[in-house]
Amino acid sequence: GGILRGGKAIVDLYDRIFKGSARVTVTFGDIVAYAAGESATFAGRETGEYRIGDAAPVPVSIRTTRCFHFENGHWTMFHHHGSIDDAERLATYQRAVGRR
Repeated sequence: GGILRGGKAIVDLYDRIFKGSARVTVTFGDIVAYAAGESATFAGRETGEYRIGDAAPVPVSIRTTRCFHFENGHWTMFHHHGSIDDAERLATYQRAVGRR
């Protein structure tokens, strides 16, 4: 999705992804969890595929890290990072989900 800051930009991106023509299906796995007091970080890989209409599915693999903080009785995600390592696959994915 690119570097985004602020809730509105993030909501807008995921709105385009979930309401767009690309159907993305991923599973979060190969997870390493780090917990310390009021914070937790999960690092792993989202693997799966996306497809547009009846086109053949395109595999996707995203390295991802998610950081949470516990405050006022609930967990809040304060950082999320995902990377598609192959530049050509990243550009193709961004076009498919309406990012570029």
